[in-house]
Amino acid sequence: MIATVELKRSHREARPGRSEHSLYRGEPPGSCVIPLDGLLLGRGERLFDEPFDDPAMSARHAEVLVKGEQATVRDLGSRNGTRLNGVAVHDAQPLVEGDVLRLGDTILVFSNREHPPVPRAGEADANPRLTGSTPAIEAVRRSVETVSPHSRTVLITGETGTGKEVVAHLIHRHSGRKGPFVAVNCGGFTESLLASELFGHVRGAFTGAIAEQPGLFRSAHGGTLLLDEAGDIPLPLQATLLRVLETWHIRPVGSSRDVPVDVRVIAASNREFVPLVREGLFRADL
Repeated sequence: MIATVELKRSHREARPGRSEHSLYRGEPPGSCVIPLDGLLLGRGERLFDEPFDDPAMSARHAEVLVKGEQATVRDLGSRNGTRLNGVAVHDAQPLVEGDVLRLGDTILVFSNREHPPVPRAGEADANPRLTGSTPAIEAVRRSVETVSPHSRTVLITGETGTGKEVVAHLIHRHSGRKGPFVAVNCGGFTESLLASELFGHVRGAFTGAIAEQPGLFRSAHGGTLLLDEAGDIPLPLQATLLRVLETWHIRPVGSSRDVPVDVRVIAASNREFVPLVREGLFRADL
């Protein structure tokens, strides 16, 4: 089943309190707290249970620094570069909850909470991030409270700037899921690159695939994956996504083996889906 939350241009995100910064790794799964003096990311560094063993990663690839409550990432002149949410990193870039770092063929997810808090009954508004008391805001809060405890897929619609990702964060935080919150903008990729980012790929799947890459579904294991701008997902890839939502198995690009995933999917879009379906740009069954 799919639950739908519609947003209007009437709320703002409150400033979050101080929290602990961490990096999550999908496969092998693990988390690493970022110390106050920062982290060096590179091949051979042992930040998780196993050292990074990625031939596409440089020995000194990137660094994550913490200043006050803000964490930033900076590439250290690596051979293959560092990408933040699909965009190449040059100067120091600030990190926010759910940001995806790609170093070579290694994906890491940033979180400002070591473990997402699980709200107790009656505490949905104990630390609100939706401000205001208009009927529209109250309707969004009720929707969040209703859908959060369930595993169903959620569709959030609304104009640009209405806070769709804020609502997705709230649903994840109130869901009780222990894994990370991962977000990806589906409008920023070609079909083949988006498939690799979402489902991963095996070594040799295409030119430049010199190591296996797990993909964002596996990186979000036990947590939530936000597919932002889901209305821009290419039509051929929609069939693959539909199969994933039906079976909860993914097939990495170039592989013949299905891999089970435990992910709660939230889709967000500023586009209305009914007109997209009528125009043949979006699958009705999806």
